[in-house]
Amino acid sequence: MQDRELWLNARRQGLGGSDVAAVLGLSKWRGPMDVWADKKKLSPDQDENYAMMRGRILESAVANWYAEKTGAVLEEGPPMPIKGPEPWMLGSPDRYATTEE
Repeated sequence: MQDRELWLNARRQGLGGSDVAAVLGLSKWRGPMDVWADKKKLSPDQDENYAMMRGRILESAVANWYAEKTGAVLEEGPPMPIKGPEPWMLGSPDRYATTEE
């Protein structure tokens, strides 16, 4: 669980893709204040619920299906969020997909 704790702390250093939807009011599950509270460590870390567990378990199966269907070569994303052009921009890609030519 230490890796997850490190990852969560790294995510608090900026905004990632799921944060953007919440900040813009486009998420059904979180709003701008939820993001702010999370970044300031004012809210408890969310325990993995059934939907989150299902997504985590099925992630590899969906990625493998995509690779087989498209011929893409998949590479694991980095274990920690990566910074974008601005220090507050973060991304956590699960996979990178390339096509062999």
